[in-house]
Amino acid sequence: ILSDSSTIIDFLVNRAGEFIYSTFLSPAQVGAAEIALQILQSAQEKRRYLREISRSFRKILNIDELEVINTPSPIIPVLIGDPAKTLELRNHLLQNGIMVGAIRPPTVPPHTSRLRISLHTGVTSETLEELGNIINPWMKS
Repeated sequence: ILSDSSTIIDFLVNRAGEFIYSTFLSPAQVGAAEIALQILQSAQEKRRYLREISRSFRKILNIDELEVINTPSPIIPVLIGDPAKTLELRNHLLQNGIMVGAIRPPTVPPHTSRLRISLHTGVTSETLEELGNIINPWMKS
């Protein structure tokens, strides 16, 4: 605000939160926070679906050769062990249009290299089956 009125300037200097406090939130920030809270509160069905596909995918991967760390998280670590084999499987998946993380030392201890598969609500059951069909035979070879 531009003003040459000392009354307006004095008022703003003493009353304008943006001027007094550097941590004062702008109206846009407050509005964005309110919308984010509304989205979080209305996403019960999405959270339920994410829990469901997380459980389902763990069952798909629960075969002899795979060690899946069992947590309720939609981030599923699949222990491979060998860093080179982990990268090889990650690259194999990437060639099939599936992007997963390959986590290796020094990020994790030696002999605990793993794939990090991150699920989200846009993932379908069919995609999970496809991913399982790619990983399972590869692990047996």
